[in-house]
Formats: sequence, structure tokens, C-alpha cells
Amino acid sequence: MHLVFCALSEVGLLHGEILKLDSEDMRVIVAITVFFEVFYTRQCYQRCVMLWSLTNVSFSAAYDIAFIMRLFVQKSGRRYDRVAFRWVVVTLLLSLVEARKKENITRSDLLLMVEMGLVKPGEVAFLQDVTGQQRMLIMLHAAASVGRIGASKSDAPPDAPKNFCTSLMSFRAAQQEMQDLLLFPVPFGYVHLLSVMVCICLAAQAYSLALQGSIFSPFFYSLNSVVLIGMMDLATRLSDPLGDDDSDFPLSKWIETFLSNVACVIDYEHDGTLDDFVHEMQDEEQAPTQFKVSRLHVEDMLGHVPAEE
Repeated sequence: MHLVFCALSEVGLLHGEILKLDSEDMRVIVAITVFFEVFYTRQCYQRCVMLWSLTNVSFSAAYDIAFIMRLFVQKSGRRYDRVAFRWVVVTLLLSLVEARKKENITRSDLLLMVEMGLVKPGEVAFLQDVTGQQRMLIMLHAAASVGRIGASKSDAPPDAPKNFCTSLMSFRAAQQEMQDLLLFPVPFGYVHLLSVMVCICLAAQAYSLALQGSIFSPFFYSLNSVVLIGMMDLATRLSDPLGDDDSDFPLSKWIETFLSNVACVIDYEHDGTLDDFVHEMQDEEQAPTQFKVSRLHVEDMLGHVPAEE
């Protein structure tokens, strides 16, 4: 469009006084468009940061649950901790799957988790018949019930179930807020209106810059178009960072790291966990650990950094 206007201007078809576009009008159009586009981009960025924070809180709360279950429940001699934490992991993974696919969990998704060993075959029909929020409440309640029974069987301290439920509630609150945020996207009416404003602004600039008669007009118009359209594309990507684009959150890597970490916490074995660290206490009494060390040893541990020239 801009090149066509430039060509028409060169042949003298746009030199009439009535065909000129006032520069003050252009400033108003550009200023309004930039204001609303910056506001939209800022809102999308805040939405992206909030989704990142809620995802991080969900993983952190799940780590706390695994830590508490291993600490207080595993001594019961039964695998209450693994059963309870399995429900927490399934809740988190199904929530992220729904956030990525933008649709409810299907039977194929549940069967894939059966192959992974996280869902039992008899649980597929039950999990498929409930909504996302219902599934989260039911599975977390089941995890809390199993944890309560495991704590009673292992003679855990009286406040152990309270600490476990506190971590579960933090996990549930983060998951609930993330689901609510995903169900309330940026209003389409605002996005549609802003897109129209950007198109009108670019069309007006294409005409206005063509009348300047400068050989640099196409360059600056192209640059301006890249900025305005690029900000719209950036804002669209930021509004949904849980997708499968290259710029979205690396959910697969996060989930792999999360499962690897919790497997280490739940499955690790240490001789001291079997006899209440009796041998470790004896070794500490015979040779106490010295925490006070010299700076030279600290520098040797960190490695010497060559001085800048």
C-alpha cells in the first residue's frame, strides 16, 4: 500500500491540497494506537508473569508435600507416602496438560498416564467423568486422607497432618488460581479493536509518508510496521505462555526435572533412615564436624579466579 501511494505521489496524482494529511492528525492517531498497544502488551506480560509464578508455586508446594510425606509417613512401614503423593503428581500433570491443550482431559491422555505408571487402569473411568476442578478437589482430598492414615500409622507428631494439609492447601490454591486465570483470557473485543486501530494507523502512515517524497519513507514505514505488528505478536504470545511455541514455557523440561527430583526424595535410601541415624550420631560424637574453616580453604573450594588485568 505504501509503495503504491509513493508511485501515485511521484506521478503527481496526490499533490492536491485537499489530498494532504495533516501532521497533527497523524500524531494523534499514532499516539492513541501506541498507548493502547503498550497497555495491552503490559497486561499480557503481567499475565505471563502470574502464570509463571503460579506454576512455580505449584511445583514448590508439591516438593514440600513430598518432603513432609517422606519425613513423617514413611516410617509406618507401608507406602502411604507414595500413594498420597501419586495423587498430587497426577493432579499437577493433568492440570498442565489441560492448560497446554486448551481442552478437557481425554481418555487417551489418561491411558498415556497408565502407561507411565501414574494412573491405575481402574481409575481411568472415574477421572474421565469429572471436570478439572472436581478432579483436583477429589484427588487432593484422597491424598490428604491417605496422608492422615499414614501419619497415624507411623506415630508422627501431632502437627504433622496440619503441616501436610497446609502444603496441600497452598498447592490447591495455586492450581485453582491458575485454572481461573486460564478460563479468563484477554477479552477478544479489546484485541479486535486494537487490531483495527493498528491497521488504520499503518494505512494512515503509509499514505502520509508517501506524500513526503523522501527516499527514506519506505524504510521508516517498514520499521514502524515491524514495531507495531511485532508488539501485537509479542503480546499474543505472552498472553498464553503455556502453549507449544518455542517462546512458551518449557513445560516438558520442567515436568521431567520435577519428576526426577521427587523420585529422588521419595525413593532415596540411606542406612540412617532405618535405625534413626544411630551410627551417624556415634561418628559425630567421636569426630565432631568443624564448621569454622579458614578463608584459604574456602577459596580452594571455590577455585581461584585470576585477577583482571
